[in-house]
Amino acid sequence: MDGDIDLGVVSFLTVMVSSSYLLVRTTDGKKTLPVSHLGKVLVTVTHVLVALNYALGSVFAFHWLDPIKVGFGIYCIVFTFLWFGVAYIGSKLMEEANSAWKLSLETMSLP
Repeated sequence: MDGDIDLGVVSFLTVMVSSSYLLVRTTDGKKTLPVSHLGKVLVTVTHVLVALNYALGSVFAFHWLDPIKVGFGIYCIVFTFLWFGVAYIGSKLMEEANSAWKLSLETMSLP
């Protein structure tokens, strides 16, 4: 496997980059800023990429390896669902944070 590209390294790198982007774009000193649509999509897509990488690992474990690696396949299936769950929950949390931020602006502007 020398010289082969490890998709896990690439997919986890995208999560690190998108999370760093999110932190830089949504914090300004002591204030928290809303998450842009691009930021939400970027973070969600990178988490889904990791989930798809785990799904590919499970297919690899059950169909392409000889002998079949059941333990590795189950590990990949579990983490596929976990990463899809984190992507979904994170997306909902970003929506709620943006709604709360907009609501706080509206209440501050009331006379």
